[in-house]
Amino acid sequence: MLPAANGLGWCWSGLISHLPEDHPAHVLQDARLMSEQVPPRTVAELAAEYRDLIREVVPSGPVILVGWSFGGTLAQRIAASLDTAALVLLDSHPGGLPDPGETDVAELLATALDGLEAAEHWRTVPPPAELAEHLRRAGSPLASLDEQVLGNLVAVARENRRAMAAHRAGPSSVPTLFVDAKQPDGHVPASDWWRGIATGSFETHQVRFGHLDLLHSDAVPEIGAAITRKITYATA
Repeated sequence: MLPAANGLGWCWSGLISHLPEDHPAHVLQDARLMSEQVPPRTVAELAAEYRDLIREVVPSGPVILVGWSFGGTLAQRIAASLDTAALVLLDSHPGGLPDPGETDVAELLATALDGLEAAEHWRTVPPPAELAEHLRRAGSPLASLDEQVLGNLVAVARENRRAMAAHRAGPSSVPTLFVDAKQPDGHVPASDWWRGIATGSFETHQVRFGHLDLLHSDAVPEIGAAITRKITYATA
């Protein structure tokens, strides 16, 4: 399972219990979260690093790659260079999204802090100590992270948004399950972005939850059941 744009794998904790017990699940995280600096990485560079990590854990044989949001973008790229039995993309994008840079602090912090609403008075990214206090007041589990990691969450999210803006997904023939989040009225489902890119079997599953809610408690039983069906079919 690939991390979303902030590089943290905690988002998968609720889903794992809804997957087959006899199929091991491995959650990856961005190594830059624990580094002193957060250098830029392209989607291709990140995908190569994660591919090598996957092969350390699963030295041979096919794998099933699962990714939500930016993690799905990574999973699709990894599938081009790894023996992949199936690909599961949760409301992911093939690239080319505009990068708001530093102009939308609230959006950047929501991406970095798992959808947590930013304080209205913030016009620039606050120091990690202020972020930590905001997370404590909100009762977020991210408040347990030290200030260095909190700062890196924001930096990783910023760099990954830039990577997404520059990325264009190439074709993939891997059997794919795409989970479509609920879209605002007038918006096409996210799976439409992959038409012509996903050239193998392409199954879609529409849920009633929004993008940021896909891995929350109310959504995970339904999504877990859909992934379980895909795992069962892919490994039969």
